[in-house]
Amino acid sequence: MLQDRNETHPSGNTNSAHSSEETGVGSGDNISPNGNENKIGEAVGEDQSRDPEGQLSDDEYEELAKNDQGWRKIVRNFTPSWFTINMGTGIVSILLFGLPYNGEWLYWISVGIFGLNVLLFSIFLTISILRYALWPEIWGVMLLHPLQSLFLGTFPMALSTIVSMIALVCSPVWGSWVQIVAWALWIANSLIAVACAVSFPFLLMIPGKPSDLPSMTAVWLLPVVSTIVSASAGAVVSENLPSPQLSLWTIIASYILWGLGMLFSMIILAVYFQRLAIHKLPPKSVIVSTCIPLGPMGQGGFVILRLGAAARKFFPLNNTLDPAAGGVFYSLGFMIALVLWGFGLLWLLFAITAIAQCKRIPFSMGWWASIFPLGVYANCTIQMSKEMPSQFFKVLSTCFRLTSVSSPSQGVTSLGPDGETISGIPSINCSDDSLLSALHCLPHLKPLIPRYDAFLVACYSVHPLVGMLKELIDIARAEERPESRKKYVTGIFEASVSKCISLIRSTSCSSAFSSSLSSSADAGDSLGTAECKSSFGIISTGDVWKEIFVRAVPDLLRRTVDFGMNDNVSLESMFAGVETTGLSALELHTSRAEEVNRRLARATERLINGAERQVAAICLGCAGMAGMDKAVRQGCKRALGAVEGEKVVIVDGVVAGVEELVNVCKSGGMEIITIQAGQCGNNVGSQFWQQLCVEHGINKDGNLAEFATEGGDRKDVFFYQSDDTRYIPRAILLDLEPRVLNTIQTGAYRNIYNPENFFIGRQGIGAGNNWAAGYAAGEIVQEEVFDMIDREADGSDSLEGFMLLHSIAGGTGSGLGSFILERMNDRFPKKLIQTYSVFPDTQAADVVVNPYNSLLAMRRLTQNADSVVVVDNGALSRIAADRLHVQEPSFQQTNQLVSTVMSASTTTLRYPGYMHNDLVSILANLIPDPRTRFLITSYTPFTGDNVEQAKTVRKTTVLDVMRRLLQPKNRMVSITPSKSSCYISIFNIIQGEAAQTDVDKSILRIRERRLATFIPWGPASIHVAVPKRSPYLPNTHRVSGLMLANHTSVATLFKRIVSQYDRLRKRNAFLEQYKKEAPFADGLGEFDEARTVVMDLIGEYESAERPDYAGGGTDVEEN
Repeated sequence: MLQDRNETHPSGNTNSAHSSEETGVGSGDNISPNGNENKIGEAVGEDQSRDPEGQLSDDEYEELAKNDQGWRKIVRNFTPSWFTINMGTGIVSILLFGLPYNGEWLYWISVGIFGLNVLLFSIFLTISILRYALWPEIWGVMLLHPLQSLFLGTFPMALSTIVSMIALVCSPVWGSWVQIVAWALWIANSLIAVACAVSFPFLLMIPGKPSDLPSMTAVWLLPVVSTIVSASAGAVVSENLPSPQLSLWTIIASYILWGLGMLFSMIILAVYFQRLAIHKLPPKSVIVSTCIPLGPMGQGGFVILRLGAAARKFFPLNNTLDPAAGGVFYSLGFMIALVLWGFGLLWLLFAITAIAQCKRIPFSMGWWASIFPLGVYANCTIQMSKEMPSQFFKVLSTCFRLTSVSSPSQGVTSLGPDGETISGIPSINCSDDSLLSALHCLPHLKPLIPRYDAFLVACYSVHPLVGMLKELIDIARAEERPESRKKYVTGIFEASVSKCISLIRSTSCSSAFSSSLSSSADAGDSLGTAECKSSFGIISTGDVWKEIFVRAVPDLLRRTVDFGMNDNVSLESMFAGVETTGLSALELHTSRAEEVNRRLARATERLINGAERQVAAICLGCAGMAGMDKAVRQGCKRALGAVEGEKVVIVDGVVAGVEELVNVCKSGGMEIITIQAGQCGNNVGSQFWQQLCVEHGINKDGNLAEFATEGGDRKDVFFYQSDDTRYIPRAILLDLEPRVLNTIQTGAYRNIYNPENFFIGRQGIGAGNNWAAGYAAGEIVQEEVFDMIDREADGSDSLEGFMLLHSIAGGTGSGLGSFILERMNDRFPKKLIQTYSVFPDTQAADVVVNPYNSLLAMRRLTQNADSVVVVDNGALSRIAADRLHVQEPSFQQTNQLVSTVMSASTTTLRYPGYMHNDLVSILANLIPDPRTRFLITSYTPFTGDNVEQAKTVRKTTVLDVMRRLLQPKNRMVSITPSKSSCYISIFNIIQGEAAQTDVDKSILRIRERRLATFIPWGPASIHVAVPKRSPYLPNTHRVSGLMLANHTSVATLFKRIVSQYDRLRKRNAFLEQYKKEAPFADGLGEFDEARTVVMDLIGEYESAERPDYAGGGTDVEEN
């Protein structure tokens, strides 16, 4: 199979151990055209002849080499093939870093090799620059060489390994700026890789350059594979970039690089296979070159897997692509990776067979160069093991033991914060063990805090690591910018208890209240008689944990569980207690399976039989119990019977913790875009933005004030930062006449807005208090308006929804607002739409056609909004007169009232905690049935902090505030409750100094005094949130509160509007101006349809007052 060892060189020289097939390492003897012999080590597939094609005369060559001594000789003879050393060294560092069975010592070895690789790359790059600077003629000669020119692709591949390790190792330790550096290097590297790949065909077509089939080598792959290697670096870099949008485009660019390199490689491999079939194997001196085709197989599979995982993570965070596209990309990538891995396995067997049949193979630098293709194939296998739970791939990819950030195993020691030695422990069996494991883990977790948003402590105990991590995060946030991302920490103990309480409240309490309330003649009496009869318990390990949890669970419930009136009994009585298996955490896995299952089942029986209340949920009280739920289920069936035993919910703390953290991470930072329509909407919006700027420490130019150093707030919900770091409201300002918008554009806060987000009607004459004119204008201006809305939506990383501010009585707010609602519901079907709708004063209407406009707008609110917060001018004027002592309050004063309510209602979004930190969770509590989506509000106290000239409140307490919120005089809507009127749900936001005990006592007093009447078909639900208060507001009162409530008496407001409409319509008054507009071109059917929708809505609220409602009623959605 081997060719003659002595062949004539194309230039006429004779080289030993050199052939036209040469793709490996020569002997190291290099003959120059003038007969000088250069002893230089060669890389795989490369001949080191300085002038292989005889392009230089002897005189020229002697002139070039006259100073070829010492370092000059090294520099002049240096070639790109030396970068293959970086490729091999780089892939070794990546392999050691990513092994599935890993160890800390391997991590540090990989870091050391990475440092060595950076040093070697710097040396080689410096020598290369010197070479082409001192002898620029060599560049042209090198391009003519049949092999040296192909090694240009090794430079971007070597750099790619460094970029990947910077992203993997340096970024978590040094922060996000390192990730930006890695991203910039990846951009430059990708451009070089593309240049190498694109130039490859042209290099083959250079006249006189051998490119026939016999002279073909596997080195042809090097220029094109460089784009695949660059794509792998892009996949790694994309995972931790500061912006999801930046990650998205990095992923897309990497897919393009992968496609360019893979398709090109397949073509070359087909030609190479044909060359092997016809001209046989390479000589044994270069037989190692048969490993090179493993490169595109292994690296291609790794890239498509890593990009698929990144696509699945980042596609849903952007509005550019359908969120489901990430899953499709991942699935297709996994299938392609399996195919490539299988093909690579076949080629690996071929290469091993080819090398094995050779004897006494000479060693050369090419052997080290072959490390890279073998390494990337191993890397692909490692990635396979991470993407699928297969021991086959894990064992195949590595034989090292598994280690992670966990409690110290026996025999391992760590240094504590005071330098003391911490000895390892086999399992955590008491509080002291928990403390030791926390001290061991903490140093390893510190570098990870900047990188991750959530941390789960997976030890079922009152683990001190939870508090330690929270303290570290608070310190880190204090040192960083105030607007840095919020981070979350919980333990599986805390998460499982929270999950159980949620389950009990959503099932047994609801049914208990339903039956109790429906059987009571007076819903108010039911507050004193309804009971939650369910409880939860814990199955734990040793007896020591039984004592710990008996004390810890009630304490946790008092500290963290959401307050509510659902429980006539105390929260502690929901806890059925703890039963133990008598086994330690270690013994759970070292004892016989039959014995472990028997003990679990017996402990479950004891827990259920000994509980005072029916056990509805059981926590697996040890992380090691994961997968042992079948034994617990068997105990449930023995104690309760097969049917009832199957109903008990078994809670795995790890699953509950992951679910909780995923939910809070998804909800955090969900942006809301505000749309202000018409005169009222823009006046209210202007006050709202001024209020938010004050609360977040933003000055009138949009810059963060010097005193605004407190953290914990989320400005990005309602603001984004411009290129010059100013905060810009996510606001669209619309009006058909210019007066109000001109006032805003010349006002004190004019610089905070995006000037591109103002829209004024071309004619500038407004809608003339005509709903039809405003709606028809929407048809005309929709392209410009929705271009602004789309631009804002595209600029949001994780858009949750929209907030519309408008009046329903005028022309622009009602008509144009209705048009926008309809179109947005079609354009953004998965986003929430909440409106703050100002209703007219039905007792003293200032515009005679208000009933027409209101009825038409209400139809769109009913059919297209997810939530409608109702305020009316009559109630606003009454409250303003009472608080400000003025007979006729100004619009500015009433607008301040509305903006205060809006600010308070968004506090839990802007100062998020673990609950109620997004619109979805708030509305889910308030609107149990989507057909009843109109909410009323109360706020107290209004003081000079909120509204100018407001009278001072001497003293405020939690009880006083919660009691006042239920009083009719503090409602911001004019409703007339009847004896049958009732609350569907209440959500209170208490700001200020609100202690847990104060909230508990307040709820108890409200229950005792029967201050609220609730629906007879569901739970008496009051949810209370106590978010952080803005540190930049003056605190003239200790406590303030907002109530958002769903109350059936809101229908009385709708009835007055319908009644006024009927009186006008009966006389056909003022209809001519409506008939002129497009919506009424076919008659007045629009009015009739709107009246039907509103009457159905009224009927829905009236039905909700009856005990037999329970999800029945009229469907108000458009057929």
